[in-house]
Amino acid sequence: MKKNIFKIIFLYIFFIVFLWLAKPLRTYLTDFMSTYSRAELLAGIIVRIGILSVLIFLLKKWELFDFNGLLRKWKINDFYVVLVPILFFLIIRIGNYRTLIEADLPLVSLFFISVLFIGLVEEILFRGMVLPLFIELLKNHKSVILWSVIISSLSFGVLHYANLLLRDDASFLGTTTQVLFALSIGVIFAAIFLRIKNIIPVALFHSLFNFTMGDKVLKEEQLVGETIVQNTKTLNYGSLLMNIVFSILLIGIGVYLLRKVDESEILEKLNIQIRKY
Repeated sequence: MKKNIFKIIFLYIFFIVFLWLAKPLRTYLTDFMSTYSRAELLAGIIVRIGILSVLIFLLKKWELFDFNGLLRKWKINDFYVVLVPILFFLIIRIGNYRTLIEADLPLVSLFFISVLFIGLVEEILFRGMVLPLFIELLKNHKSVILWSVIISSLSFGVLHYANLLLRDDASFLGTTTQVLFALSIGVIFAAIFLRIKNIIPVALFHSLFNFTMGDKVLKEEQLVGETIVQNTKTLNYGSLLMNIVFSILLIGIGVYLLRKVDESEILEKLNIQIRKY
C-alpha cells in the first residue's frame, strides 16, 4: 500500500516538474519564433513527448499495459461509447470553422499536435496509471471503483491549479473553473475508459475535446515583445456558479455510466498484475 502511495506522489511531482520545464523552454524558443503562442505550443509538445516516453516505460515496468487495453486488438465497439460526444463536439467545431480558416496553418498544426499529446499524456497518467493505483489502495472499500474514480478525477482537477505558476495569463477564478470542469470530465473519461477497457479511444476523445473547446490560442496570437496582460475579469461569479452546476451534472452522468462497469473483472485483472510488483 505504501508503495502505491509513493508511486502516486511520484507521478504528480514528475508531471508538475516536467510541465514547469515548458516555461523556460518557451522563453528560449521565443528567440526563434515570431509569436508567444507558437513558442508555447512547441514547448508544450516537446515536454509532453518527454513525459509520454517516461509514462510508457512505467506502464511496462508496473505491468499496466493490459489494464490500459494496449495488449489486445482494437474493436469497433470500443468507439461506440464515445461516438455521440465526438459528433457533438464536431458540430461545435463546424460552428466555429472560421477560427480554423482564419488561423495560420502552422499554428493550427502546432495546436492539433499539442492537444493530441495532452490527451495521450493526461489519460495515460490519470486514468491509465493513477486510477488503478487508487483502486488497489481502496480495494477493501465497498465502492472501490466509484471512490477511486472520484479521487483520481479530483486530483486531476486540482493539479490544474499549477496553471497559476505555469501560465502568465492565468487567473485564480478562471483556473478554479478549469479545476471544476476537469474534475467532472475526469469522472466521465474514467467511466468510458473502464467500460471500453482501452485508453487510446478515450485519449483521442480527450484530444478532440481540447481541440474543440480550447482554441483560444488560435484567436489571439501575441507577437514576441508585446506585454502580456493578465485577464482576471474574463469570468464572473455568476459564470462560476453555472460551471459548478454544469460540473455536478457531468459528474452525475459519469457516476451513472460507472454503474455499468464490471467491477469484479477490473479487480481481477489488477490483482493479477499487482501481485507481480
